[in-house]
Amino acid sequence: MRWTPPIVPDGFWDHQTIKRAVAAQHFGWLLRGYRYHPYWGGMIICQQDLAGYLRHSQQWVSSWEKADEPPQACTEWLTQIADLLVMPARVRWWWSAGEEDQEEVSSTERREFLGVTALGMVGVTLPNFGVTQSALQPAQTGAVTIDRVEAEILALGREFRTGNGLAQIAARVNPLHTAVVGWLNGPLNAKTRTRWERAAARLAFLIGGIHFLRGEFRSATQWRELARKTALGVGDQYTADIAVSGLCLVPIYEGRPQDVLRLTEPRLSQLGQAAATPAHAYLWSMSARAHAILGQAAEFDRAIGNAHECLQRSPARLIAPSILSFPPERLGYCQGRGEVALGRNEMALATTAETLTLYDPAERIDRALVILDQAVALIPQDTPEALKVALSALALPATRGASLQLSARHLVHFPAGSPENRDWQEALRNLTLAA
Repeated sequence: MRWTPPIVPDGFWDHQTIKRAVAAQHFGWLLRGYRYHPYWGGMIICQQDLAGYLRHSQQWVSSWEKADEPPQACTEWLTQIADLLVMPARVRWWWSAGEEDQEEVSSTERREFLGVTALGMVGVTLPNFGVTQSALQPAQTGAVTIDRVEAEILALGREFRTGNGLAQIAARVNPLHTAVVGWLNGPLNAKTRTRWERAAARLAFLIGGIHFLRGEFRSATQWRELARKTALGVGDQYTADIAVSGLCLVPIYEGRPQDVLRLTEPRLSQLGQAAATPAHAYLWSMSARAHAILGQAAEFDRAIGNAHECLQRSPARLIAPSILSFPPERLGYCQGRGEVALGRNEMALATTAETLTLYDPAERIDRALVILDQAVALIPQDTPEALKVALSALALPATRGASLQLSARHLVHFPAGSPENRDWQEALRNLTLAA
């Protein structure tokens, strides 16, 4: 079972137990304050559930909470844990160290920021749902507003995976975009500017995802290329790697596997013995899918094996149900899709069956695609059952994105003249693309 932490209001973090933990700089006390918070209505979050949120063990949570002295940990690790719980900046005491020494950087002296100039480039447009007023107006300090923007991006990253309310997600992106552009065009100290640029990269990646699901492939590619360049500009290699993997989706669905390999191989050749991340597993998975389309079974096996190894070696705290991560179920989807492309139907049935057990029922986008792969693998041995399975994928709510459309139309083929083919073609005629 996998857990996703609930979204809590901003005032949640101002409770006295949280403030006491921050004052003592004791992360274990902070976790305990989170679990026993009155926001839960007299209930508590048990250690096992919190461990699930953080991709750690219950024993680890217990040891940190019981520690008399503040447990020692690197700031990057603390930030990753805080990101999972969407903690605001004022709670992250480790960010404040040395901030007073940061040089103020004026808007005229700062280095060129790709995110600002490219956000307005011709042909790259925000999904427009009539939202003109920003719900995130600039506050007194950059720290408060960047905190809100970072938290909203994390929340949207999780919600994007569910496929729920694409129009609503896009509408929430508009004020985020307004806030990012507004703050980056003003004076900020170097540390705060880096946070805004990192947020801009992740926001660009999300916008690219919205365009992709709407079938607007050109804009999707431009936004995700922007995300890659912006992330590299601030040294955020993780987001840059995620962006490259996202860039692979358009050539995958347009049948250009060589272009996928041109995107992935330069970065994969650099990994060596570097610490593994979910983004590396994502890159290997995209490479595997390209090799499968090319009919290169041995290369597919090697790439998908490397993807599994990377994910197994990745820190558990980085693996989350988010568009900005790459959990095991998405790896299972990539493996199953590759096995279908190679005609390994028995293996594909086993892989898809196992993968479907990993999905949270709320995660609908990739789950529908896995079900379609299962249907394709079933066609040779049980065509009527394959039709039932395929139709069940189309019946899932919120599965009208371009990837589902293209897979349904170009991957699933029933025997010509069969009743199943007639019924399937009728179902395809009734499909409409996501709004």
